[in-house]
Amino acid sequence: MAKLLTLTKEEIEARTVYYVDSLGERSGRRAIAARILGVSLRSIDAWCAPSDPRVIPANKLFQLVIEAHFRELYVANHQKIIDIYDDSDELIGSTNRESDASFLADVHRGRMMMRRSRYATSAPAIIMSDELKLRSGLRKIVASGKVDTRQICRTLGCDEYILIDMQSEIGRGRFGRPPERTGVEILAAYIWALSGEYAA
Repeated sequence: MAKLLTLTKEEIEARTVYYVDSLGERSGRRAIAARILGVSLRSIDAWCAPSDPRVIPANKLFQLVIEAHFRELYVANHQKIIDIYDDSDELIGSTNRESDASFLADVHRGRMMMRRSRYATSAPAIIMSDELKLRSGLRKIVASGKVDTRQICRTLGCDEYILIDMQSEIGRGRFGRPPERTGVEILAAYIWALSGEYAA
């Protein structure tokens, strides 16, 4: 059996600092993180400090990742606007980037759709790379709640923090790790066997 992929305390701390830093101006971003996560500023400081042995729980880190994606949304090209909807079909954001739209639609169990321009008869298709489709499939599996996180990690051979790396689009340049395709296909088949719905 392959060695389980895990992160050290220092690697988790690097990710925590990275995502906290994405939340706003230098003076206020730790306070923003504390408010988002419902913890004290002291907890945020501890999770970002090399001298402190504590690490942020994986579920809290993923909350930071989601908020960081929201703060990355922008629309510069009005000919290519992708709208993002949650599972109640409420509009939760718009962007030009397929990766951010896919991430937020997946984790909110919603959908994304290219906005039709005023003069077009139909909206253009959203083009996604094979790698983005693979990460999207994994996010949908995780968000479905039909497979326990520990089982997902066992199937992919990773811990919960690397599972976040496999899902995040923002930190992909620094921390990204593509999920193993066979593992994602096994998980998708398992969900299909449970419910008859193919998640990916």
